[in-house]
Amino acid sequence: MEVSLKRQTEYESWVDVAKGIAVFLVCLGHFWYRSDIALLNQMIYSFHVPLWFILSGYLAKRDEKFLPHIWNKFIRLIVPCYVYITLTGILYFQDLPTETAINNILSDWFYFKGKIAFNAPCWYFIVLFEAFVFEALLKIKSNNILYKSIALLFFFVLGLIVYINKVQVPFGLDRAIISMQFFVIGMIIKDISKPIASKMAKMDQWLVYTYSLVFIILCGAIWWHLGVNKQPKVSLYSMNIGNYYYFILSGLFGSFAMLTFVYLIAKNRYKHLCKIGKNSMLIIGTHYFIRWLYYKALEEYGIFYTWRYSLLTVMFVVIMIEAYLPICVWVDKKMPVIVGKPLFRSNKLLYLAQ
Repeated sequence: MEVSLKRQTEYESWVDVAKGIAVFLVCLGHFWYRSDIALLNQMIYSFHVPLWFILSGYLAKRDEKFLPHIWNKFIRLIVPCYVYITLTGILYFQDLPTETAINNILSDWFYFKGKIAFNAPCWYFIVLFEAFVFEALLKIKSNNILYKSIALLFFFVLGLIVYINKVQVPFGLDRAIISMQFFVIGMIIKDISKPIASKMAKMDQWLVYTYSLVFIILCGAIWWHLGVNKQPKVSLYSMNIGNYYYFILSGLFGSFAMLTFVYLIAKNRYKHLCKIGKNSMLIIGTHYFIRWLYYKALEEYGIFYTWRYSLLTVMFVVIMIEAYLPICVWVDKKMPVIVGKPLFRSNKLLYLAQ
């Protein structure tokens, strides 16, 4: 029993550390738009979205029937998503031309034509919900690795068709189709992680670090070549992903390098990064508003696209994430619905907050 608890703690720590680092990358990437070092933004965008979907696939659980499962995900993802969009909606209307038709406003509000009203990062929650729906419909999680591999190939081909033919599907479903590849990869990693971990446990520590370092270097080299040298800055949100094959491969290998690195360092249990990872939803869903305030505050100083802005932005993002943590704790206790937790339980559609 003690060994089991220890393994569970190690598992939770490395996943939450990965999420904590991913939160920092997301925030820094969004604040970095007006930096003079465009390369850093290009590097972050080449793999940070695939990393999130891989982590989501890795953590995916399926212990419920279809309807309760989808209701669970709706409460956890869509409800807080539209709380964030509504709270920041005033900024959307502020810059909206007065003659804008109501159907265009509704289109932006409900992600009908590939655009979110102001709070763009919320697209991730909508597309992730759709990924869970795809998984539940095809029963991917409950099947073996061969079935998952076939599903991976299916979404790879379907995503290629959608992207090449510029098929725009309402509610971001075209993004969800492409994202499903990373989501399924996360589930495959979960399936093979236990036998790999058991073999690593029998190896000498120096050998584990040596093999891991070689793997990180190889994955990092492929990621750099395909995602940075061969590609411009990409964005799955706007469907500007450059070369489809390069986008998929650089997203995978960049994520593999990051996750392997995190798995090694997480043995030291970086509790602070774990806290950030556990509170990722509120940070991702609201930091765009902070970015808007940040830009407004700096406009009159003329430091955009300078080294001073770059340095200031790194420090600001670190301080901002630190300041979020006590707020996240308070929101989790006082307004749980904002972070995807229910205020009540339904007998028909039972939702268990985890």
